[in-house]
Amino acid sequence: MQLIDVLPPPLFAPWLERVSWVEIAPHEQMPVFAGARVNLLFVVEGEVCVEGIGDACRLATHVCWGPTRNAGQVSCGSEAARGWLVKLAGGAAPAVLGSSAEALASRVQALSGLWPHLGAVALGKQADRGLATVLGWIAAAIGRWEDRLLWSPGQCQRVMGLVDSTPVAQLASQLGISKATLERRIWAAFGLPPKGLARVQRLYRSLAMIDAANDADLAAQAGFFDQSHFIADFRQLTGTTPAQFRRLAGDRPQLLSLYNAADLTGGIHGG
Repeated sequence: MQLIDVLPPPLFAPWLERVSWVEIAPHEQMPVFAGARVNLLFVVEGEVCVEGIGDACRLATHVCWGPTRNAGQVSCGSEAARGWLVKLAGGAAPAVLGSSAEALASRVQALSGLWPHLGAVALGKQADRGLATVLGWIAAAIGRWEDRLLWSPGQCQRVMGLVDSTPVAQLASQLGISKATLERRIWAAFGLPPKGLARVQRLYRSLAMIDAANDADLAAQAGFFDQSHFIADFRQLTGTTPAQFRRLAGDRPQLLSLYNAADLTGGIHGG
C-alpha cells in the first residue's frame, strides 16, 4: 500500500482531516479501524471491496463508508486500485454529505447515492488524477448543506477532546444543553453513542503513542481502565493486538501515517 498525503487548500481545513493518494496492490488489504469519521474513496483506477463495515461491497466507483464500531478492510482483486482517500473531520458529514453521521454509520455505499449530481468524470485522465475535480465536488457540497451542521467544526473538536475524560452529564452542562440533547447530537454528528465515541478517542490516543510506550503504560496514558481492557478494546476496534500492530507497522509504515500521524493542518488524526 502506498499513501501520499496532499495538503488541501485552507478553505477545506475545518472540513477535511486528510486527503491522500492511495495505491493498493493486487490482493493487498488496507485495514479500516473503528472510528467516528466518514471516509470517501474516489476510485481513479480499478475496483475496491470494502468488508467488515455493514454488507461487503465491491465497487469500481466512488465509495463512502461511515462511522463504525468494528474493524474492516479495503482490498482489490487481481488488479491494483488507485484513488483519492478523503477523511472528513469529525462532525463534518452533515455539511459535506447532507446526511447525519448516524444515518451513515456501519454502511458502505456508492457516493453517487448521496451526491446524485456526480457525473461520469474520468478522474484518471486528468493531469492531477482528478484532485481538483474531487475538491470541487466537496466545495460545492459544503455550500449546499452547511446549514445542517449541529455544531461548528470547533465545537465538534471540543466534544471529541472531552468525551472520553468527562462524564456525559458534566459535558452537557459545560455545553449548556441537556444530557439527552447531547446524546442525540453526538449520535447525529459522529454516528456513535457517547461511550462508543469515548472508546474510539482512547484508541486513537494510544495509536499516537504506540511506538513510545509498552501496553501497560499505553493503557494508563490513554485512559483505559487497565491493560487487559486496553488490549481487548484494541483488538475489537482494529482487528489486531497492539503487539501485532507494531509488527505490521514495522513492515508497512504507511499504517502509522494512516491512523496516528499528525495531520497536515496541525492536529492529530482521531477516530
